[in-house]
Amino acid sequence: MKEELDDFLLEDETGINIDFGKYWSILKRHWKTVMWWTVGGFLVGCLFSLASPRKYICTSKLAPELSSTATSRLSSVASMIGFTSAVLGTTDAVYPMVYPDLVHSPEFVVDLFDMPVDFVDKKDSVHTTLYDYMENYYGKTPVGNVVFAPLNLLGKIMESIKSEDEAESLTAFDSFRMTRKQGMIYKMLCKCIDAEIDKKTLVVTIKISLDDRFICAALSREVNGNIKKYVTRYRTEKAIHDRDYYQKMYDDARADYFLAQDRYTRYVDSHQGIILQSVNAEGERLKNEANLKYQLYSTMAQQLQGAEAKVQLETPVFAEIVSPTVPFKSANSRKKTALGFAFFALIVGAVVVLFRNRKEE
Repeated sequence: MKEELDDFLLEDETGINIDFGKYWSILKRHWKTVMWWTVGGFLVGCLFSLASPRKYICTSKLAPELSSTATSRLSSVASMIGFTSAVLGTTDAVYPMVYPDLVHSPEFVVDLFDMPVDFVDKKDSVHTTLYDYMENYYGKTPVGNVVFAPLNLLGKIMESIKSEDEAESLTAFDSFRMTRKQGMIYKMLCKCIDAEIDKKTLVVTIKISLDDRFICAALSREVNGNIKKYVTRYRTEKAIHDRDYYQKMYDDARADYFLAQDRYTRYVDSHQGIILQSVNAEGERLKNEANLKYQLYSTMAQQLQGAEAKVQLETPVFAEIVSPTVPFKSANSRKKTALGFAFFALIVGAVVVLFRNRKEE
């Protein structure tokens, strides 16, 4: 082994030096072999890039409003642990730091299954749902269907065997009870949806990656809308419950007041001209009862207006710093992939040539 290494190394007084001239002469004599390796790697890269689907990434940014208490801000502690002081002072359970978990929750993702999508497949316009697209179209290319046909066939056979005893006939999407296939689509979508949080500014960055740029942008817009809907639902849930309660109380008080007022006016109209103490007493009683009902009715009207104002106050505002737009370029360039394979094959070919011809003078 030592003799083989000595063929490529020259020793002098300063140590061991590599004889690059000898390397270069060997590569020049066998340049055709290296070239064939490079061409082969380029062809493999072309085949791999054509078999792999394009990847488009749509990025958007949200800046959610926080409901903060005026008690302790603990800014010094927040700076030490890397969080902004707004997080420590917030009363929200769904604050921005949990948004990554929110967008990957089963309920959130399953709500996206029925999203309508439009795309072109083999020059034909297709209108379907996101679930059907992920199941039958996502990640598939004409070359990939041919190259991976045996693997796809094996996968379908295994899937049919596993789902024999499973109730796959369920058509409704239920995040609590998903079928095996729905679970696979759920995991695929979780990989396509990503949320990142800036700990200092609490800006939420939503990244959607798909192989169709129009569906990618549409899904990004849908995810942003669902985030707003989910957070708004949480923030306003108690206020809406209170508003509904005061609405019921208001309706009951209004009906009672109108009924008491009607009884009083009917009694007064039917006893006009009668001068009896009992008649006056009954009229006064009905009048006082109507006044009490009116006071309760007026109070409930004020409470209802306050509850409606609170719902508006608790509704969060999301500043869409960067709106979703249709991406122009794919993240995985086929040209760069083919050139990368060619460069790697060039290195491998050169190493193989040098190793096979290491004893040449």
